[in-house]
Amino acid sequence: KAFIRAAGPHLSFLSFHAYASGRNEDPDHLIYDKTTAIGGYIADLRRMLAEDFPERSIETHLTEYNIAWTWRTKDPRMLDHNGAVFDALCLIEFVRAGLDVGGAWNERDGVYGKMDTAYAPAPS
Repeated sequence: KAFIRAAGPHLSFLSFHAYASGRNEDPDHLIYDKTTAIGGYIADLRRMLAEDFPERSIETHLTEYNIAWTWRTKDPRMLDHNGAVFDALCLIEFVRAGLDVGGAWNERDGVYGKMDTAYAPAPS
């Protein structure tokens, strides 16, 4: 809120990141349920922007979202069918919350990517 108030007069968009976990031990259902929390986070940011700057629309850009906030855990769910379910649930929440731009991290690697290092698509 403090950042929004301070930077808001100069913002055309607000960029932020959101994740479900950083622990491979978290059960799948907890990871899926976190998508609702991510949607709430988006809605809260949009509400704060609208309250402080009702005269204009400041876009919300979720420029990084994924199951894990760290690459070090190499959570396998980011590359299998669980990642596809997580991404689908996120997209539903993005629409519900009114997100303007959503971008996953990143297109190609062995941890987060939507493709592996040989460019083979991940299920998501």
